[in-house]
Amino acid sequence: IPINYSEAIKYYKMVIDKDNAYSMNDYGDMLFNGRGVKVNKTEASNYYKRSADKGNVDAMKNIVYNLYHREEIKASKEEEERKKREEEAKKNAAGDAAADNNTQNDKEPEESKTEESKTASKNQASTDAIATASGSAKGKEIANYACQFIGNPYVSGGTSLTKGTDCSGFTQSVYKQFGYSLPRNSYSQRSAGKQVSYAEAQPGDIICYAGHVAIYIGNGKIVHASTPKSGIKISNALYRDIISVRRII
Repeated sequence: IPINYSEAIKYYKMVIDKDNAYSMNDYGDMLFNGRGVKVNKTEASNYYKRSADKGNVDAMKNIVYNLYHREEIKASKEEEERKKREEEAKKNAAGDAAADNNTQNDKEPEESKTEESKTASKNQASTDAIATASGSAKGKEIANYACQFIGNPYVSGGTSLTKGTDCSGFTQSVYKQFGYSLPRNSYSQRSAGKQVSYAEAQPGDIICYAGHVAIYIGNGKIVHASTPKSGIKISNALYRDIISVRRII
């Protein structure tokens, strides 16, 4: 039967006044050993003092071990879990940066044009790809918005579409403009929305690679924050092995 804490306090105060050592120990067991009574440190301190006044050594030991020792263990475990979460987040962020940097080694055709003409050409290519692809109007709107930032810098750990962003910061920031909240790293974004096949990919879908993410714009093309060298750019969607395709809208 769940123990009512207020009633338990009344019970304890009554039995301690009667010098009932057995009942005092029974109360301590209920209070500290998880039998339905939530630990109240103020009341526990009062309990300890009154047990000391009555010379009830067993009850005093019960408090010292079960309250303070268990609290220390709980705090230690919580701190350990917090550190694990922080370490995992750091590894995921480092993985994004490392994987993005590795894309510098991926082979893609280079055009012998000026940087300005390249950007203009790619912007036109993105517009054409989005316009001719099948998909929802909202997805195409997201893809068109993302392509506005082609040529802007890649910055590891960044989320600014103008001053610099990494791959997952790019997808997160683009979708944020349309009221969607995405996780911060590429690994977690693999679970966002619902999965579709690459054959079903539509403009606005997120293409997930190993340690990297991009936004599909249609006709086999993606826009993504690629590397510190190339920044935000358009690439062929199949330039790397695809792990998952996620539909957010």
